[in-house]
Amino acid sequence: NAGGLYGIPLYGGLFVALFALLLYVFITGIRMKDGTAFWRLIRLTIAAVTASVLINAYFLLPAASQIAMRVKTTVSQSGGVSGLIEWASEISASTSFLNLMRLEGIAEWYDNPQHPYAKFYLTNPVLIALSYLWPLLVFVAVYKAKRDDRKPLVLFFFLIYLLGLFFAAGTHAPLGFLYKLFLKYIPGFVVFRSPYFKFAPAIFLSSAVLVAYAVDLLRGRWRKFIWISFIGVVLVYHFPYF
Repeated sequence: NAGGLYGIPLYGGLFVALFALLLYVFITGIRMKDGTAFWRLIRLTIAAVTASVLINAYFLLPAASQIAMRVKTTVSQSGGVSGLIEWASEISASTSFLNLMRLEGIAEWYDNPQHPYAKFYLTNPVLIALSYLWPLLVFVAVYKAKRDDRKPLVLFFFLIYLLGLFFAAGTHAPLGFLYKLFLKYIPGFVVFRSPYFKFAPAIFLSSAVLVAYAVDLLRGRWRKFIWISFIGVVLVYHFPYF
């Protein structure tokens, strides 16, 4: 299908992270009035991509040839771009920013009454309350980082977090119209027809780092006790998986 294409769409989260890195270094260069790091990163990116393509040419070149010959046919078989947008909208039915920040939003949780554990997260008041812990810690991390020498790292992962929210939300309001425009007018973007499954890893990656940073801010004699309690909360929150 239009989401297959030899696994290319599975790198969606990685593409978001790399774009965030380039954007962050570019903005930092403008603020510092020094573009040296940005252009050095551009050269490194070009060199890394070129080397990766050459090393993997044995499968990339045949794959590219197949994609070039079949992509139009595959898209038309999926109902054209409008059909892909319709599918993306189905996947994005529950990907509100709030759901994504709570590390939820998988379509099947909401439309499959036989899902093995979704009902716990959607109906249990304790688990619903605990789900707000993740975005709270993310924003605590950003707020507290302003006086920390790790601020650049925190801001970088927060940029990945925001971009991940935008792309994983797909066609969901309020910015879903932009994703639809990407599908319509950016060549090749149709491979990301299932936005949550392709871009949510960027949210998971950045959340993991930011939450860890927020918890690491703890100081004093209660630090170890709170750490152990936090691990307990994480395990309890995920008991439906177990």
